Amino acid sequence: MKLSAFGERITRGSGIGSLMDDLGQALAGNADMKMLGGGNPARIPEIEKTFREGLNRLMEKPGHLEEVLGHYDTPQGYQPFIEAIAAMLQKEYGWDIGPKNIAVTNGSQMAFFILMNLFGGQRDDGEMNHILLPLTP
Repeated sequence: MKLSAFGERITRGSGIGSLMDDLGQALAGNADMKMLGGGNPARIPEIEKTFREGLNRLMEKPGHLEEVLGHYDTPQGYQPFIEAIAAMLQKEYGWDIGPKNIAVTNGSQMAFFILMNLFGGQRDDGEMNHILLPLTP
């Protein structure tokens, strides 16, 4: 199959692809594992209980779960949630930001994918933008 240049680039092997494959293989076994890497959160029973209770509350109101699952928000995301995040960051850190400064993605890998493709690489004028991420221990 002939792919576009973007398709070729995105389907190449990558470090994160290898890591996710390794983690998936480890979980496929029968060992009692506590996965703490690869971006997966640790399974914390108290947090899982809180999530379950929240989902149960969604299902108690007729039509509410369906609204959450089947309603499209704006490309930026659910506005009341974004406003709440901006207000929390203002209150907790004193940051002068608003909803226009907030973007919600479906995970850090997708956020970095979007940011790297927005700001890194060749621009229309032919110049290259470079991104430097510091290494931390």
